[in-house]
Amino acid sequence: MKSLARKSRRTVIWVALLALAVLAVGCSGPDDSEPTAALAPIIAPPTTPSLVRLVDPLDEPEGYCLDIPGAGSGVQIDANFQAHTCKIDDLADETFTWDAGSGQMRMDEYDMCVEASSSDPGSVVYLARCSENPLQRFAHGADGAIRLTEGDGRELCLAIALGEGIPTGGPSHLRRDVSFERCDDLESDQSTWTFPGLAPL
Repeated sequence: MKSLARKSRRTVIWVALLALAVLAVGCSGPDDSEPTAALAPIIAPPTTPSLVRLVDPLDEPEGYCLDIPGAGSGVQIDANFQAHTCKIDDLADETFTWDAGSGQMRMDEYDMCVEASSSDPGSVVYLARCSENPLQRFAHGADGAIRLTEGDGRELCLAIALGEGIPTGGPSHLRRDVSFERCDDLESDQSTWTFPGLAPL
């Protein structure tokens, strides 16, 4: 009796599986030669605020990040940018958002954009009201360089100053100046940046 019951259960299971298989084949429709991925729109991931970090840590084990001098209530919004020891908290003065449409690097905390002082070697960078100014248009190349996108600025790369970092506050905080310099005159460790929010060329 038990053996007969087992056989009945197996038969019911096999019939159910067969029915599901037939149903799946019937619903699949004809085989499309075009891949499914090609039919779906390609949606870029959302831009998220991130650090602009020099790939080579140089003399700072914690790495250098693009930074506004000062911190908290003492932040100097009108000062030129510097490269400073990367922070792990209170990131308002080191966090940027890349606007892929305009090429602008925006600091949402201050509702302002990064701007170069000129398209000549030695130009510094600072915050300014976001505008149509071509000196607010940047591109992050596959080589990790951040360049101006207009005119002669395309030959300039954002670079950290040579030499040793200058101690600033805290037990392990260093800073260096940053400026746009001729890409051909730079070592890669001075001008290779990682910025998850910046789209490569």
